[in-house]
Amino acid sequence: GELVPYTVFGGLGAGPEQLNKPQGIAVDPTNNDILIADSGNNRICRWRLSETGAAGLVHTYGRLGDEHGEFHTPSDITVDANGISFITDQNNNRIEVYDQNGKWVRSFGKEGYGTNNDNFLLPTSIDHENGYLFVSDLVNRAIKIFKCSGEYVESFSGFGADREKGQLWLPYLLHVKNSKVYLPDCALNRV
Repeated sequence: GELVPYTVFGGLGAGPEQLNKPQGIAVDPTNNDILIADSGNNRICRWRLSETGAAGLVHTYGRLGDEHGEFHTPSDITVDANGISFITDQNNNRIEVYDQNGKWVRSFGKEGYGTNNDNFLLPTSIDHENGYLFVSDLVNRAIKIFKCSGEYVESFSGFGADREKGQLWLPYLLHVKNSKVYLPDCALNRV
């Protein structure tokens, strides 16, 4: 079979309907809006598809910075059943939480080394399931688990290449489904 695009939107640039190095993408389960971590523009874009498949920009939020409402390379996004967005703010080493209107709710995490705490060094990917958030912390070589409130729960980590021990070298993206974490390691070329 042939893959036929349903719709295409965006294009390189910094304008309202343009993207620059988009990375993470999520669908809001409350209304099927598409949220994109527009990394190069340091913002989140919310799009909505019409019944005919035409994409329309709902709004964008964020800009370069380290204050609330600002990002430095947002790299991934996940949206819970209530429409709350959780965003890996990669170079600010934190998770930003926003409501459906793009209003900042809270942040958690801080810059630093550590595999058994809420420190981050380049959080790159995020997903959620059953009230928990799973975050890939790239430099700390850890998958950290938090409650959706931001409370640290636990982590699993291990720098190295021993597959029997589940060690990580360069974990980047992750996906969680049915209590299983799927984690490609782009340096070790395995999942």
